[in-house]
Amino acid sequence: MSGMAACCTVRRVVLAALAAIALIASVAPTGAETVAWYRFEEGVGKEFAKGIGSVLDTSRHHLNGTPASDHGTPYAHALAPFGDVALALNGRDNWVFVPDCPRLELAKSLTLEAFVKVRGFNHNGVANFIIFRGDDRPGLDAYWLSLDPRACTLNFGVQGSHRDGGVPTAILKVPFTTLDRTLHVAGVLDDKTGFMGLYIDGEVVDSMTTSVRACARLHPLYQPGLGIGGFFAGHPPGSFCLDGIIDEVRISNVALKPQQFLYSYEEP
Repeated sequence: MSGMAACCTVRRVVLAALAAIALIASVAPTGAETVAWYRFEEGVGKEFAKGIGSVLDTSRHHLNGTPASDHGTPYAHALAPFGDVALALNGRDNWVFVPDCPRLELAKSLTLEAFVKVRGFNHNGVANFIIFRGDDRPGLDAYWLSLDPRACTLNFGVQGSHRDGGVPTAILKVPFTTLDRTLHVAGVLDDKTGFMGLYIDGEVVDSMTTSVRACARLHPLYQPGLGIGGFFAGHPPGSFCLDGIIDEVRISNVALKPQQFLYSYEEP
């Protein structure tokens, strides 16, 4: 390689690194507020995410995920206007599981967000999960972004502990018919004000004021954890899986403003 070519290569690497730093600085809350951020960029040059812990959390907490299928989960072209790689989900068995841990116990404020491109509804179950924290017990969950294949809605929900009196639940729902188009979806809960909002492409589409907060502790004997694009609760297997592509999944322990969403980032 000539000296000039080598210099150009180094310059491209430096510029790419600076762009990545600018992205994180412009859209990420402080490190303590980003619980997990799955960018799927570890898939550059690969066909599948495969193996324990192969789906990387790029936050400092390293809450890495594992594809549910032994065959792995295929990578796809990025949906977000930054990055190179996303995950392709088949609506059956290639979602990602993250083991539960105290950092995922978001019992106050929270923000869930992701870019999605939905191919169609999976009618095998009552929900197609985008992001979900819960365990294998029916009706005892913590928080989720999902599609309802029966009502054709996009849902954002939080569920409290049964110790709070019953199992209090707050759910926002909006009609969802947008298939085969990239959307940024987000759910926000503000502990201080009780504001709960569901957003599409940075615009609030439904909201409420609620006293419900997500339950913290899940049952250790019922396979608790975080699901990206699905979860194993329910029968038959694959009942809760998303059919489509998912990208830039981020979970925060604060109520982000729309200008802080990943949707607001623009390439320099």
